[in-house]
Amino acid sequence: VGAPEAARRVEFGAAAERILAVCKAEDASLVVLGTRGRGRMKAAMLGSVSREVAARAPCPVLVVPAT
Repeated sequence: VGAPEAARRVEFGAAAERILAVCKAEDASLVVLGTRGRGRMKAAMLGSVSREVAARAPCPVLVVPAT
């Protein structure tokens, strides 16, 4: 058993849309995202990539908070 190797990938465009597209293209079984820790007010005004991905991803999403 064990995890498959990770690969580096560069995408251009709206972050949430690109992450979701790669999830679907790669048939991802899990997405792991970090947060920036902007705070609730800024996140509400600017939107949240992790929130959008978690809501729309075809697989489980693990969001790791900023420390």
